[in-house]
Amino acid sequence: MRGCAAALVVGLVLAGCSGGEPRAAGDCGFPDADPAADESLVPPELLLTGTDLLSAERHRGTVNVVLAAPWSVQDALDRYRDAVGEAGFRIVSEDNEGFEAELYLRRGRLLAMTQVRRTVCADRSIVFFRASRVDP
Repeated sequence: MRGCAAALVVGLVLAGCSGGEPRAAGDCGFPDADPAADESLVPPELLLTGTDLLSAERHRGTVNVVLAAPWSVQDALDRYRDAVGEAGFRIVSEDNEGFEAELYLRRGRLLAMTQVRRTVCADRSIVFFRASRVDP
């Protein structure tokens, strides 16, 4: 699963930002929001207040979602730990390295992961959610 998450991150170009005022998503190196993002693919519990949906698509049966979050990696991880539970997922494993963190999840036949990565702005992070059904 880590390889899949790493593939999602490839191409993310980080740009500098200045301190002070809250920043718009683009100021911290986030990719541009995809106007074709399908919000219906995202469990509503994961669309936390303050996040911006950057992309959401289904590809070969796998749902891929990218969100811009107005929190540090640790703050976002804490919020998403609660949110995935509210969405009915069980946390199978967790890995927190500080600059990035992952939650590996299961809900019935659905395997998923949430990865939170820091941007060049300490108070903003990018969140990846990926989910696929597994055959019985």
